[in-house]
Amino acid sequence: MESAEPAAPIRVALVEDEAFVREAFVAMLQRMPNIEVVGAARSAREAVALALRTMPDVMLVDIRILGEPPLTDGIEVVRALARTAPAIGCLVLTTFGSPGEVRRALAAGARGFLVKDTRPPQVYAAIQDVAAGGHAITPSLAAAVVRSDRNPLTARELDVLRLSRTYSTVRAVAEVLHLAEGTVRNYLSSAIGKLGARNRFEAVRTAEDQGWL
Repeated sequence: MESAEPAAPIRVALVEDEAFVREAFVAMLQRMPNIEVVGAARSAREAVALALRTMPDVMLVDIRILGEPPLTDGIEVVRALARTAPAIGCLVLTTFGSPGEVRRALAAGARGFLVKDTRPPQVYAAIQDVAAGGHAITPSLAAAVVRSDRNPLTARELDVLRLSRTYSTVRAVAEVLHLAEGTVRNYLSSAIGKLGARNRFEAVRTAEDQGWL
């Protein structure tokens, strides 16, 4: 009886702009069975070039890598690869992570999302899942995404917060929405209270982190 052919190694590439972290991840990957590291990039532009040149099965992408338009961060790298090389499974890495980041990454085409302190066996399992066409998300982040689905803000409160990212004054927001300044202040006050924020800027940041804006 003929023995089964050994499984082909999973080809993995990585992009991380911090040299120490990049080297640590490469060393970790090289210790994993049946993993072949085909390259490591330092920036968003290098990442896309590396991916298209080597066509890895899985690309580990730091969400906050250095970039410039149109490849401004890791999510834009994922978006570019989803468009030009959809066979590559992108697995996004982050130091902390938020429901908003997870949603944006998945919407861009990522097939996984892990925090960087994930233990090697879980990283290995995630790489295997993504290489096989599946998805992998850090359980705590997946739970946070589910909880964040319960958005307490009304549509108008979201409008006011969204415009507050662009306009610095209540008057400007009121003019765009064709509302009285007092009405806009009431919406802002309500949103700030619901989110437990100290001011509108903190409320905007919270809503962004939850993926509501």
